[in-house]
Amino acid sequence: MSLLWVHGKMSIHGKPSILPLLNFCFPSCSSAVCSPEFIVCVMHEKNPVSESVTKCCSESFLNKWICFSALQVDDTCSPKEFNAETFTFHADICTLLETEQQIKKQM
Repeated sequence: MSLLWVHGKMSIHGKPSILPLLNFCFPSCSSAVCSPEFIVCVMHEKNPVSESVTKCCSESFLNKWICFSALQVDDTCSPKEFNAETFTFHADICTLLETEQQIKKQM
């Protein structure tokens, strides 16, 4: 599961209905621990995105949503250097259905 996948599900379903989805994906979590902000922070610990996200993740639980909602474009954030070995290129990617393509793109 990637940050892109979580974000996609959140944008489709909206925040109020995301908790059942998160509880389905993470059945051992309480709803407070499985809030979208918490999951973003857990994923950010493994693969840091920007100092702005780090700041939001260090906020108190109550202020996390406010901080994330106020995030602007981070001009100081620069992409990591490209490394072809980071990616898996699937030979059949162009012949798959779009939903299958999206899954393979995240593998």
